[in-house]
Amino acid sequence: MLLFLPWTLRSRSQRIIVSVATYFVVYYAAFLPLLDSISARANWHQIPELESQFLLGWNPILSIQRYRNTILDTVFCIGYSIHIFNIIVPLFYLLFKDRHSDADGYVSAFLACGYLGFTIYLLYPVAPPRLALTGVESVAPPWASGTWEVAGEWFRANPYAAMPSLHCAFPFLSYLYLRHKGYALKWLFAATSAWLFVGTVYLGEHYLSDVVGAVIVAYLAFIITARIEKVRYEAI
Repeated sequence: MLLFLPWTLRSRSQRIIVSVATYFVVYYAAFLPLLDSISARANWHQIPELESQFLLGWNPILSIQRYRNTILDTVFCIGYSIHIFNIIVPLFYLLFKDRHSDADGYVSAFLACGYLGFTIYLLYPVAPPRLALTGVESVAPPWASGTWEVAGEWFRANPYAAMPSLHCAFPFLSYLYLRHKGYALKWLFAATSAWLFVGTVYLGEHYLSDVVGAVIVAYLAFIITARIEKVRYEAI
């Protein structure tokens, strides 16, 4: 209902505004009050143990953090910080191109991806590697020490939302949707996806399995939206 009810509005601008606003209302009004119960249920050990077994003892986070330096810290912190632009840029690009039906579909895909992520967070909260693993460093932005912690407190970020990584899911979803619609802008989000796939692991914010989970969630959101768009088109 939250995903599709806003699309009953006749005005396209109202649909987009109401649907995106609903997403954030759900986060702040419904999801955040559950943080205490989520924290109590957070899984600290299962994911790293499973990854260790599957990867034969290799830890990709520790391996990549061996190459830590100020340049990489800056590059990956920038990528992590501009998370919201992976949502806003494709939307405004489609609106600027007067491809309003594609903008509608993109917003639906974004909402589907976000709500799928929220559902997984609620069902299976996972502590990120920077909290759960010994030896994994929490990389703060070089330009402002403690920014992640301050931002997390200000926006009441969920500290146990490792699986899946929506930081990775949103740019990959943008790539999938723009590629499906034939827009050259897809290559920007292919690059952004790769940037965040590596960066979220480097920063100690996500496990490799969180990135894989992000790809799966993005694909599911894309497939759901594509099928709904096909039904709408055939109905017309």
